[in-house]
Amino acid sequence: MKKILLVWMVWAMGITLSTAQDANPPGAGHSIEAIKIAYMTKQLGLSTEEAQRFWPVYNKYMDEVKRVRRENRTDELAFEEKVLNVRKQYRGEFGKVFNDEARANKVFQCDKNFGMMMREEWQKRRQMRDAMGGPNGGRPLRGGGRQGGN
Repeated sequence: MKKILLVWMVWAMGITLSTAQDANPPGAGHSIEAIKIAYMTKQLGLSTEEAQRFWPVYNKYMDEVKRVRRENRTDELAFEEKVLNVRKQYRGEFGKVFNDEARANKVFQCDKNFGMMMREEWQKRRQMRDAMGGPNGGRPLRGGGRQGGN
């Protein structure tokens, strides 16, 4: 019963946040992060106890990947190599959380799939915006401003 309730709450939160993201684009990074949490929780089938152990480890993993990106902005090969080493390290950490290597590997698959979904959604929205007439989708600018001169 707890698992069904958790899945339902995650799903409802995802729907709410995706709607809120459309309505409030500035600072949408927080909404995307919440959607990612809901997506990965569902895909990994995390119980409440597993989620409490998993998310701190995952957040450290993401911090490490971001650090490696900052340090290797101009050398893609070095970045890929170092990220691979970070993934190998954290596969063991995720394995401790789940006591299951298959689920530990699934973390990386879910992360990759979420990134692809976000890129596809961004491209779809960009195409829709462009089809509607430019960066503002044919809507007037906020505050009653005008796009043109005068």
